Amino acid sequence: FSCAAVILPVLLAIGSYLYLDRDVKIIEIKTSYNEHKPCTLPDGTTILLNSCTKLTYPSEFNDTARVVTLEGEAYFSVTRDMTKPFIVKTSELSIKVLGTKFNVSAYPTNDHSTATLNSGSIQVDTRESGNKYILKPHEEIIFNKIDQSVSLNTVTTDGIGWKNGWLVFQDATFNDMMNTLRHRYNVSIEYNKQAFANIPYTVKFVHNESVEEVLNVLQDVTGGFNYRIKGRHIIIT
Repeated sequence: FSCAAVILPVLLAIGSYLYLDRDVKIIEIKTSYNEHKPCTLPDGTTILLNSCTKLTYPSEFNDTARVVTLEGEAYFSVTRDMTKPFIVKTSELSIKVLGTKFNVSAYPTNDHSTATLNSGSIQVDTRESGNKYILKPHEEIIFNKIDQSVSLNTVTTDGIGWKNGWLVFQDATFNDMMNTLRHRYNVSIEYNKQAFANIPYTVKFVHNESVEEVLNVLQDVTGGFNYRIKGRHIIIT
């Protein structure tokens, strides 16, 4: 009896050590300018990363949740698991799902962070206030970093047309559009942000337009500005 009393704690200690010593690594995937990259997570979830995006996730999910961190934009097709929710964390939002398809855009320099639902259902929490929102298919939540406001819109799948190579601006500020051009065309853009009002613009390009062609259209859409290009540097006035 005394021997068993000694052996049992030892076995429990060894078991705990082996469990805690699992070789779980943190994996980081990045994309460069105008690059799309697919990846598959340990649970079978597939993700397509947009340009200038960073995704971080563990090599093995724990027993209670599947948590990934996103900086940039990605389209998720989540493997369904009723016992283990899938959570995407950005600097402003936390998106919780069981199994569905959705898009998240959370570039640090953009004025807005968005989550767009394609199918299924997602719960979006604003990490600062803790408010929770339930989205239905073809709904989009937009978090405004400037005034901390939240809006819900009904959208079409065109809003995530970047997967098809399109350039889509939906309720985007001038600053958001310029950041997207930086990511897509690998250019630097110089302008006075204060000179442009935070007005939302919606415009779509589907013919692989050059940066000059895009800027020419945006000149009309925004009411006019001048620009000049020096190599990979654009100056807007």
